[in-house]
Amino acid sequence: MADFEKLQSLWNKQEPAVVIPAIESLKEENKTAKDKLMQAMFFRGTVLAITGIVVLYFLFSDGFGIASTLSFISVAGLGMLCLLQGIVELYAGRKLLKIEPLQEPTVHIHAWENYFELRRRMLAVSGPVYFVSFNLFMVLFFLEALQTYTIAQRVSIFIGYGAWVIFGWFVVRKRTTKKEEQRVIATIENLKRIQGALN
Repeated sequence: MADFEKLQSLWNKQEPAVVIPAIESLKEENKTAKDKLMQAMFFRGTVLAITGIVVLYFLFSDGFGIASTLSFISVAGLGMLCLLQGIVELYAGRKLLKIEPLQEPTVHIHAWENYFELRRRMLAVSGPVYFVSFNLFMVLFFLEALQTYTIAQRVSIFIGYGAWVIFGWFVVRKRTTKKEEQRVIATIENLKRIQGALN
């Protein structure tokens, strides 16, 4: 009887097993996250690239009626910047597209980790470069375009533009980057859980 009580005591002390969600559910979650990331990147990349091409096309075909060199440089710079940033986004989307879901689990996890590191480096470089360059070209454009405005009107426009820039950098960019990072991290964690369940 004492042996039975010891056995029962051991049985009650056991920690409950970790419940792993169904592997198919995790796989579907990862596919959805990857699809959403790719859609966002390809959409941003395509819109930016097309915008850059259209701006440059009209600039060099009819010049938008621009007579001054400063305005021409600023508009050309904005067009090139949009085109280059679009290419960066499309490149990141293509890298994500190349992650093959049928790879061996360790290789698949490694591919996602490599993508995550690449994307973080890209955002750390291209984000600030794009932000600073875009706003520099816009200021150059405003200096020329607002010459006929009064000082009070110019100050109002620059304050409004500055507020919009600060909101874009500190709120919109942060939120978008955080959401993208969370999706990638969740995907990597799901893959590790799947691998743990299969081992």
